[in-house]
Amino acid sequence: MRFLVLVSLMTAGCGLSEKKFVAEVAQADCEYALSCWSDAALAQNAWESVDDCLVDHGPEVAGWVEGCGVSSDYRAKQCVKYMNSRGCAQDGPPGDLNWPEACVELFASCEGDVPADTDGVQE
Repeated sequence: MRFLVLVSLMTAGCGLSEKKFVAEVAQADCEYALSCWSDAALAQNAWESVDDCLVDHGPEVAGWVEGCGVSSDYRAKQCVKYMNSRGCAQDGPPGDLNWPEACVELFASCEGDVPADTDGVQE
């Protein structure tokens, strides 16, 4: 029993694998876009469904997290958690991503092409 508790405590602080992080961020972003973006912004990207968005946006997200070390970074879990609970941006442009602060902090440590739209940060 003590071994199980110890293992649980040791793994609780770990981040997500890079593959899972990319999948979860892309999914959350696409769901957000389909719910919050204007019809014009969605048409510009040719996104009629979450699946359309994932095909186009998934590789972009993978580029963002290059060199982030998300598997050992607690901010990866926080980023995904807050992305799944964010509301639509009120004052941003039609394609605003409304980035949670945990995501902005995580992306700042990455070597990839981080998202340009971090001015719409959710507090």
